[in-house]
Amino acid sequence: PLAPTIQVGSAYPSRPHTGPTDGYAPRPADAEGRPRRCRQDRREGRSLNDVVAFALRWDAASASVADLPSLTGRIVIDAMNRFGGDPARSTTQDLADLLPGAKLAKAFNTIGFEYLTKARTRLVPAAMFVAGDDPDAKRVAMDLAAEIGFVPENAGGLANAKPLELMVRVWLALAQTQGRGIGFAISRS
Repeated sequence: PLAPTIQVGSAYPSRPHTGPTDGYAPRPADAEGRPRRCRQDRREGRSLNDVVAFALRWDAASASVADLPSLTGRIVIDAMNRFGGDPARSTTQDLADLLPGAKLAKAFNTIGFEYLTKARTRLVPAAMFVAGDDPDAKRVAMDLAAEIGFVPENAGGLANAKPLELMVRVWLALAQTQGRGIGFAISRS
């Protein structure tokens, strides 16, 4: 499965992870400074080092990207939300400008980070909205969401990245009265 093999920051050992990891810590580099290999996604033979998630303050993305090697051809999942700056732009638009050639998807930004590893324990499964123009990036993000216990919902193309960021404002308002464990769900007839 995908979820147990993802290593946040594994391709970039020089950039330490400073937030909570809930078991997803960066893998240390080998003696020559190269990232250690992670397991493969057996269904497609893809190294999960080919998938990079940005889950940091939106205003830190530019400085963080500056120290990275090219991510051309890699899948990049944007889990950030903009809380300032140009209100018409999404963080995914920022990443597209900063990472030309990356395959982008927007996901994992509409629920509190501490609940990303607890999706399977919810009374009602929470939806995870995924937007993307690249079919491979969108599929990987949706597969990851499903494997960690969310109900992946196709939120259309990257034009919907900004509306997904605006959804977090609703989540924050609900979290004030309902607690941070609140999540969105889709009701089907």
